[in-house]
Amino acid sequence: MNKILDFSPPVEIEIPGPLWLSFPEFSPQEKTNLFAVLEAKHSLLSKAIPGFSIEKDGILILRSVFSEEEQSAYYLFSEKLYQMIGNRKWVVPKRKKPELAYSEKYLFRIWLNQLGMRGRAFAVTRKLLLENLEGCSAYSSEEKMNSYNSRKKEKHLYERMGQNKRHSNNWKNKRGNCSWDDSWKSQYTGNKDVRKKICQTAKENTTGIPTAVYCRVSTAHSHQQDSLENQILHYQKFIEEHPEYVLTEIYYDQGISGYKEKRPGFLKMLQDAGNGCFRLLITKSISRFARNTETVLKTTRYLTDLGIDVYFELQKIHTLTQNGELLLTLYAAFGQAESENARWLTQNAVHRKYEKGKPSTQLHRCLGYEKDVDGNLIPDKNAALVRMIFRMAGEGWRIGEITRYLNENEIFTQNKRRFTPSAVSRILHNPAYKGDYVCQRYYVNDQRKLVKNKGERKAYYIRQNHEPLVTVELWEKAQKELNRI
Repeated sequence: MNKILDFSPPVEIEIPGPLWLSFPEFSPQEKTNLFAVLEAKHSLLSKAIPGFSIEKDGILILRSVFSEEEQSAYYLFSEKLYQMIGNRKWVVPKRKKPELAYSEKYLFRIWLNQLGMRGRAFAVTRKLLLENLEGCSAYSSEEKMNSYNSRKKEKHLYERMGQNKRHSNNWKNKRGNCSWDDSWKSQYTGNKDVRKKICQTAKENTTGIPTAVYCRVSTAHSHQQDSLENQILHYQKFIEEHPEYVLTEIYYDQGISGYKEKRPGFLKMLQDAGNGCFRLLITKSISRFARNTETVLKTTRYLTDLGIDVYFELQKIHTLTQNGELLLTLYAAFGQAESENARWLTQNAVHRKYEKGKPSTQLHRCLGYEKDVDGNLIPDKNAALVRMIFRMAGEGWRIGEITRYLNENEIFTQNKRRFTPSAVSRILHNPAYKGDYVCQRYYVNDQRKLVKNKGERKAYYIRQNHEPLVTVELWEKAQKELNRI
């Protein structure tokens, strides 16, 4: 007997409504907490669950029919919600939400994750609860989603064009021992047709030497901005007075230290050099080109391998000459030593101020504080929030519980972001809130990066430096409770 196969789609089981989700046995405080949470999320819940309403003894969903998946999802959601309420001490009513570009799906998905509905086991439930909301569940705003998609498309484009060659043998042979990364692509894209045209013109030029210029100033101050403009005007005039040179482009960086290799103008210049856009590069001095000897030598050798001469006007050095690299090494070493000596003198002066109990004017930004016209720390509008966090810690709240409370009640940081456990921990362990200040908690290492001081440098503790937000007793009580937990 032949078996007949049925390829018709499965029939959806419809369950007549309405649906009633009764509350379990809650204490009066737990019931108050539940109503506070439901009231805070009412606008999202009414969109996510059509027909949603809050009654005295339960949740009512007024609809004529439900699918089996919908009924299961709503029961599962209510179970997780009631479980969360049973683990809460107290919840305040809804606070006014700041004007942020968060999408509804993103906010509701974050809340579902906080309820414990994460992972594949709850994938179908999350999908049903999010399908009626607007926005994207993966991104907090449309800008972030578009930014991610554009970066993804750009990366895919470079991979298709074969530009990501850092690990290929051809790229290494062409570049020598130097391996420049592709960070310039995110900082500078430029008009590719114009760049291609400039490079092609430089290659075909027979009347003069294709010449480029590189300028740099380390700060964005007005007097240095004038210096940058003067450098550009000087080289424009210089090229005009020397007909043997043909100017291709002037590259420049403003407000960026010469110790950094990842300068947009500098990296753009290296890219054009590899494409053959110029055969001579002019710069004012070695210190304008780079501040450390390693970068100077690595870059000039890379350009020399490409047949490009680098001329340092102040030192009158051509890198393609016989003694060019020797002079360059000496001048670069002297320049680096001079810069490091100036840095040491500055640090020494700051340390002497610390020893006298005078902190640096550049104090780290603290939630609850702002600076007056004299640069002194004074309480701001977030001072009450900081006091509340310390009171909760003094009452025995754990850091995770404080974080959940702040996020569930839509209390955000001064940057309009959600709180994290590490952010709350930093607040509770910061002695600045009891009026003291620790100098040199962070320092700049030899790689010019700001790192946390873990005993490598001497720290200075200054008492009663500014107005405290909490009493010493409350601060110490919070520390005691945190250590006990």
